[in-house]
Amino acid sequence: ADGDEVAVSDPIDVGDVYEHPDPALYEGQTLEPGLNYIETRDGTTLVAMVRMPGDPEDGPYPTVINYSGYDSANPAGSGSSIAQFADIYGYATVSVNVRGTGCSGGTFSFFEPSQVADGYDVVETVAAQDWVAHHAPGLIGISYAGNSQLYVAATQPPHLAAIAPMSVLDSIWPAVLYPGGMYNDGFARQWILNVQDGAQPYGQGWEQAVVDEGGEIGEECAANQSLRSQNPDIERLARAYPHYDPVISPPLTPSTFADRIEVPVFLTGSWQDEQTGGHFPALIEHLTGVPDLHVSMQNGTHGDALIPENTQRWFEFLDFYVAKKIPEIPALIRAGAPAAFAPQFGEGDYPVPPDRFTDFDSYDEALAAYQAEDDIRILYENGAGTDRPRVPGSTFEETYTEWPPSDVEPTRLFLQPDGTLSEDEPTIADGEPESAASFEYHPEYGDDRSVATDGFSFSADQEFDWQVLQEGDAVSYLSSPFEDATIMAGPASADLYVQSTALDTDLEVTLSEVRPDGTELYLQNGWLRASHRKLDEEASTELRPVSTHLETDDERLPEGEFALVRVEIFPFAHAFHPGSQLRITVDSPGGDRPEWEFDSLSGQDVVNTVAQSADHPSSIVLPILGGDHDVPDAVPDCDAYRGQPCREYVAIENTPGG
Repeated sequence: ADGDEVAVSDPIDVGDVYEHPDPALYEGQTLEPGLNYIETRDGTTLVAMVRMPGDPEDGPYPTVINYSGYDSANPAGSGSSIAQFADIYGYATVSVNVRGTGCSGGTFSFFEPSQVADGYDVVETVAAQDWVAHHAPGLIGISYAGNSQLYVAATQPPHLAAIAPMSVLDSIWPAVLYPGGMYNDGFARQWILNVQDGAQPYGQGWEQAVVDEGGEIGEECAANQSLRSQNPDIERLARAYPHYDPVISPPLTPSTFADRIEVPVFLTGSWQDEQTGGHFPALIEHLTGVPDLHVSMQNGTHGDALIPENTQRWFEFLDFYVAKKIPEIPALIRAGAPAAFAPQFGEGDYPVPPDRFTDFDSYDEALAAYQAEDDIRILYENGAGTDRPRVPGSTFEETYTEWPPSDVEPTRLFLQPDGTLSEDEPTIADGEPESAASFEYHPEYGDDRSVATDGFSFSADQEFDWQVLQEGDAVSYLSSPFEDATIMAGPASADLYVQSTALDTDLEVTLSEVRPDGTELYLQNGWLRASHRKLDEEASTELRPVSTHLETDDERLPEGEFALVRVEIFPFAHAFHPGSQLRITVDSPGGDRPEWEFDSLSGQDVVNTVAQSADHPSSIVLPILGGDHDVPDAVPDCDAYRGQPCREYVAIENTPGG
């Protein structure tokens, strides 16, 4: 603008996000080692940092792309830990800042259509380079750069070799932004604010040095800061949509478009992910077009996608589908593993698992064996398989052909008036003193009971403040001791008959293991705002209730009556050793999930009541695996599990509410 005059560009028709532009746009661009700009279909330029194992003319090199809203292209950085791993492994890496961030042009909004279309343009531009092996790069990354892969792969770039998303979401609304219908003003809100701040002019901190360096790269970086004042307020937008919107939500929900992904996928994440939340396994059933799927899951935190057991499998996947060779980790990489992993997880030996395919005579034979493996791999008791507690390492693993595993036997246990769990329905009649149990609702728990310290995600010295239950503030039920080793793997459903003195209330369900030594180990949570209890009957199963979260389905609780509220407990897998017991707790949200906080419903002197009667038999459905399992006899220390707090077990007496 100059005075009252405003410069207006000519209109640009970007088109549908799934359209494929003329390949000439990509074939005319050249990328070299160092900082570059990639021009997208609407003329926006994206900054890209290119690193190679050698000179371009000494290629071609297997190549991977890290596409993120963080400081991926920062020339003084590494492009992310995972890009650094790829560099060390001998891959060329292209680390790209999404539009509206760093030195890239345009404005920033969370996975808007233009950002998704840009990802297609990035893949095809990189693929066109002479130094890219097979002209087929892969996509890699954790968190933001993990999620971006799902969106970009759904646009089906013709030259995309494969994707390897780590620590991702299957959805935004019910999985992390509004778990159970409650706004997550802990991690989700803070993440939005942090990314928004980073998308301000010079917001990531490294742009000024690029501008000061001058030249065409610096000039372009300076010019690209000019539109940032037009960035939308994403946090305000998030607050404005407390329900799943049939128009706005689907393009931001990977499970709705995952069936469009048609390249091999390596997916990994943790049940107790304190950031993205651990709901990602719900994505698996929607990956119907993937020709070869490899999923690795474990207990742990956001950073546990990068533990050695997963990194070795990640290298395998990239070698098979990007480098197109028999995987073999060089001795130098193995020797350097302790130095590479120590900054992430602390000092340790970090042995990398042995190569699995070097005995094959040909790549085709090795690939066939790889493709024949079970799709699902679960690492159990991560953190207990090493000498130092919470240093990454599992005690055993199992593989399955699907998720939840086909051998899962949904097992229903009923909440009993004496505070136990039993396969028998309760026989007590409504109205008798112990036909229900009550607890006081504490909305303040949603924002004042954080259980993690800074640096939690990657640290081996994870500190928790998981507070014991107080009588009157929760209801608690305990199973009989397991006689044999028992594995659970899948989501679970808490089918509760609930009555409240308020017309709406928030519920948190927690599963934990009570061990013979008097300790209690956290397993998993589920949350639900009672007014969001309407189910998508077609999508729901006995193990997994799926709420619609639609505003049109919002329904208050009936006054003075019990209503069935099915709470989805997020996916998990855990091995119970003989003598341990399962505990289910129902209370006010907050205090269990590190870094998550909840904008709970306000209300004073609200009492919630859970029925445990013959007329209203509240229960929980658990994903118990049938068959035989080689669970180690040794019982890990309670404080050894990564991502899982441990506390002294304190029994409470449920407050009668009948």
